Amino acid sequence: MTTPEQPPKPTTVRTQMRTLAHPVRVRIVTTLARLTYARATDLARELDLPSNALSYHLRALAKGGIITEAPEQARDKRDRVWQLTTREGFTLDAQTATTEDASLSLGLINAQLDHAKSTWQLALNSASTDQ
Repeated sequence: MTTPEQPPKPTTVRTQMRTLAHPVRVRIVTTLARLTYARATDLARELDLPSNALSYHLRALAKGGIITEAPEQARDKRDRVWQLTTREGFTLDAQTATTEDASLSLGLINAQLDHAKSTWQLALNSASTDQ
């Protein structure tokens, strides 16, 4: 007998920021944002990671409230498919956020932007040397 899936526990901004502090987890989130949903094996292949390492990071992201399972996308009961948590579950509430919460959020955003800029710069440099 199966039990109904319980909604994810609410997480604090601090917990979410700590969860996203690992670069592999940022890559997972970025990939899920692009794909909408994905199986763990597909993510492991896409990110060129061993499946056991990916599973560890998926569990951390789920515990942090950043991703949830998407059972409606699964082929069968053993198939685990992941998606990003809804935007409502992943926001910074300006009414209740502390200064530290806002600082952590801005730090994460800056780190993601720096990563995106360096990735684009590498791609542009590679493209210009290929010509």
